[in-house]
Amino acid sequence: MIKLEHTKQQEITSKELEAFESKYEYKLPQNYKNLMLKYNGGHPERPVFSDTDIYFPPIKYGDMTMEELLDVTDEDFLPKGYFPFAEGGESSFCFDTSISNSKIYRIDEDGEIEEVSNSFEDFIDALEDDE
Repeated sequence: MIKLEHTKQQEITSKELEAFESKYEYKLPQNYKNLMLKYNGGHPERPVFSDTDIYFPPIKYGDMTMEELLDVTDEDFLPKGYFPFAEGGESSFCFDTSISNSKIYRIDEDGEIEEVSNSFEDFIDALEDDE
């Protein structure tokens, strides 16, 4: 599992993560849940994906949490079931929680959707050092 840095927010519990999934009707991948339970957001130690600096917003507690982002996200921008697990530049990186083993998609500021990785694990493996 990748290490997240610059994490200042409070940790979340399994119960809080389950409540989050239930509230927003998401079934999050286990590897992502493990990452959030350990760090609850932050900057990856290798922060670059395809020339974009990546940040994992905290689920809860801290500045601009996933709860806050989802509460203000336009449903026309984010297709049902898509979960924006990371932010980078003017894009959100999402997996489709309506299917298991989802590919990873980038949604840009215009709502354009592009497949960028075969899985969350492949996305993590593709992260590079900041140069």
